[in-house]
Parts: sequence; C-alpha cells; structure tokens
Amino acid sequence: MKNKEIFKEKDRKGQGGVEYVVLFTFTVAFFLIVVYVANEQLNIINKQQKLEQTKLAVKEIADAATQVYQQGAGARKIVNVVFPEGVSGDGIIINNSIHVIFEGTDIVYPLNFPISGSIPTSPGSHDISFVSYGSSVSIGVAEFSVSPSSISFSTCSNSSEQILTQTLTVENKMNTTNQINASVTWSNPGSTLSLSENNFTLNVSETKNVNVYLNVSPNTVGQFNGNIEFLSSGYSFIVPIYLNSQACGGISSNVSYILVETYNDSAYTIPTSSYSMSFLVNITTTGWLPNSNITLDLKDQGGTSMPGYPKLVQTDGSGVYSETWVPNGYSNYTVIANYSIYNVNYSFTVEPC
Repeated sequence: MKNKEIFKEKDRKGQGGVEYVVLFTFTVAFFLIVVYVANEQLNIINKQQKLEQTKLAVKEIADAATQVYQQGAGARKIVNVVFPEGVSGDGIIINNSIHVIFEGTDIVYPLNFPISGSIPTSPGSHDISFVSYGSSVSIGVAEFSVSPSSISFSTCSNSSEQILTQTLTVENKMNTTNQINASVTWSNPGSTLSLSENNFTLNVSETKNVNVYLNVSPNTVGQFNGNIEFLSSGYSFIVPIYLNSQACGGISSNVSYILVETYNDSAYTIPTSSYSMSFLVNITTTGWLPNSNITLDLKDQGGTSMPGYPKLVQTDGSGVYSETWVPNGYSNYTVIANYSIYNVNYSFTVEPC
C-alpha cells in the first residue's frame, strides 16, 4: 500500500512537469507569434513611410520643373532631393511624366509641358538641376553648384572708369575631380566683364571662389546685361549679370554759380520768369518674382510706345519695380508689364488740374 502511494506521487510530479513544459512551449510560441506580427506591422509602417518619402521627392522634382518652366527661357534651379532605401533602377522620363520605382511600385508624376533628361534615384541625397528652354525643361544631375545664381551691379555714372567686383563660389558635387571652364558674354562693348580664373580643377567636395570684375567705362548710363557660363564635361551653369548705371548727379566741378534762363516757347525766343511745373507719373509694379527681369511698356491712346519704352527692368528683392515718368502731354496711357507667360496692363489718364 505504501509503495502504491509512492508511485502515485511520482505520477503527479511527472504530470506536473509535462504540463509545465507544454505551458512554457505555448508561451514561447505565442510570444514569437506576437513578435512576428509586430515586426510585420513595423515593416509595413516603415515601407509606407519610405513610399511617402519617395512620393514627396518626386513631387519636389515636378514642382521645381514647373517653377522654372513658368519663369521662362533661361530660368535655372538646383534642388536637393533625398530618396529612401527601396528606390531602385534609374528614374526615367516618358511622355512628359516622371517615373520612379520604389520596391516594385511605379510612382508617376505627369506634367503638362515637355521635359527631358534623367533622374538619379539611388538612395541618398542628390542635387538635381532644372533648366528652362522656354517651351521645355531639362532635368539632370548637378555636377557642380555656383552661388549666388545671379549678380546685379548698380552704380552712378562717373567721368572715370569704375571697377565693380563680386565673388562667385563654385563647389564640386561629383565624387571625382571636376574640370571647370568659364566664359563670359557682355552686351555693352564699352565695358568689360572678366573673371579672376577661367579654367580650374576642383577635387571632391572642393569649393573655389572666383572673382567677377566689371570695368565700367566713363560716362556709361543705362541698363546692360550679360552672363557667365561655367561648363564641365556634362553640365553647364549660367549666371546672369546685370548692370544699372544711372546719371545720379552730384559730379564735382569748379563752377561757382549757374545761370538759368527760362523761355515760354520752344524756339527759346520769348524770355519768361514763370513757367508751369512739370507733372510726374509714378509707375510701380508689384507681385513679381524677386530679382527678376520684366518687360515694361508704356503706350499712348493710339497704341504708340513712349520714348524709351518698351524696356527691360529688374525687380528688387521683394518683387517690386518703381520709376517716375514725365508725360509728353495730356492723354490716355496704358502701362503693360510682361514676364514669361504673365501679362498685366493698367490704363490711366493725364489731364489738366
């Protein structure tokens, strides 16, 4: 009887051990299932985040292309775009649409104007260049960068030559050395535009300062423009250059007095001591892109442009341009401001008080 009780006690202990093993195994299996499911959910969330990052990068490319297209021929922009892990193959442009593949999913962004070029889509950061040719936009890898992207000189006309200077910074964006060649064009033959260096080599990530010299001839008055083109083996960057030289007055002389004689006829035969003050018109345009060139025209009621118009003017850093005009007489006039695809006009009347 006593032996039977011993055997029963052993059976109960053995059964308890088996139950413990089964429970432990079930717990471990359940834990592994939970970990697996949680990991799968994290992978799904992570993949979705990367997919959204890829879509955002493609949209940034499309937005930059649209912006330079709207600005018109010659507009240029460089945008830094970051692609996440999972992007594969080369970004391609088909039928004016941007295509980027992320883990087998083709992300497409169509545009309503012609585009050409290629898009680097390896994971990481890329500087992508956008250049407008008026009716189309070219997209490609920026082999180097130049800043600032444009230079505007403003000065008063002088009786002696002036030398205006500015500095451009060129940075190599390639993983190899980059040979850069620069050339200049300038619209005013009486002045010269030159660089401190026209040819140089940049090592990986190296930057170089290039001095720009504008020699303004004596008594130069007007608005002039030109550009500097930096060129490597497969990429170019054009920097527009603007000069606004005004007759500001205040020139020193040895004259101790000035005699002013006034007449009331155009033949200057009838002296007079009184005359009517001239009337002035202030022309101000706002809402344009900062530091952009717009075409300003001023026409009379017969549609004839006033002397000196149309002309190219440059807006300031706030997109504003303003000038004062002396009317030729009493009439109805129309101001027309044009920039790329944008055209604005406003009519006004000059009449006696």
